[in-house]
Amino acid sequence: DQKVIIKANVPVNFILSQVFSCLPGASGVILYASFGGYLLSVLKTPRHRQWVMNICAEMAPAIRNIAGLSGIVYEELEAEQAASLLWMAQMHQYRQAIENAPALRSLNCESLFEAPKKALEAVAGFFAIDFSGDELDGIINSGMLSEYAKDPTQKFDEANRLRERTLLAAQLKPEIDSARGWAEPFIQSMDIPDELPGSLLF
Repeated sequence: DQKVIIKANVPVNFILSQVFSCLPGASGVILYASFGGYLLSVLKTPRHRQWVMNICAEMAPAIRNIAGLSGIVYEELEAEQAASLLWMAQMHQYRQAIENAPALRSLNCESLFEAPKKALEAVAGFFAIDFSGDELDGIINSGMLSEYAKDPTQKFDEANRLRERTLLAAQLKPEIDSARGWAEPFIQSMDIPDELPGSLLF
């Protein structure tokens, strides 16, 4: 009867429906990013871009199982197109999981960053976790929103995040615009939403 929190990675995102089919009644929150937000995050450095290409190659068999994306040859893609492919594939999987599991909810990561207390109150309420206001403030004021996730020794608060996002948005605009143009036919034909259904905040 204990509550267990699982932080899934990209490969797990491709079997979410199967995972939840094994756990009838289990609840969960899918944290996701918009198209532009995702590409800004995964294209920011050469190392990030290499990760995109590596994970795209690793997940190619799973992506080919998604009908609307099955004809894409990932080896021919530029990094921004590969990132778009990963976003579309995961959003498809997320929506499918939410449709098949009534106790799944979604949360746009921007909502968490912009209004962390509201988001955490919603999460606590959804999971029936009794947090006091002071406890929530303690979580918010801990390293969760003030440290770089991959390197806790590096300070990275909301001001830093917004500053980096503004710079990256300007630097990567041509690539992201091109990627959106490339992805748009797939997004339209598969009806992939920029915002997932089942929002925790509405």
